[in-house]
Amino acid sequence: MGIIEKTILKKAGVENIKVTKEEFIKKLDEIFLSKITEESDYDEIKKIINPSAFKGIVSLSSKDENYVMKSRTELRRTIPIIRHWIYIQDLETLTCYEYKAAMWGGFKKMVYDEIEAYRSGKKK
Repeated sequence: MGIIEKTILKKAGVENIKVTKEEFIKKLDEIFLSKITEESDYDEIKKIINPSAFKGIVSLSSKDENYVMKSRTELRRTIPIIRHWIYIQDLETLTCYEYKAAMWGGFKKMVYDEIEAYRSGKKK
């Protein structure tokens, strides 16, 4: 999450909670994956998980529209570092669950594994 976004959210009274990737996957599962009704919904989640530094912020609303998930990738030019941010914001309680990392591969694999578990019927 960028400085401008954090400032806007802070002024709006949004509480920002940093979570581990396991905690984020649990939130993703509970709010988004468990409520999927169409196959195309999985692809929408994959778009969020695969952010590009050239796309800016990518977002997706939950089925009940009480949550929004956003992600973005930042490429720092001074020190060649790529940073990834993803967060789920609860629009009712104004709570934002944020996960960020420089290495995104392990996180993507965990999300893809969860998606495959739902697609195959192992989870419902």
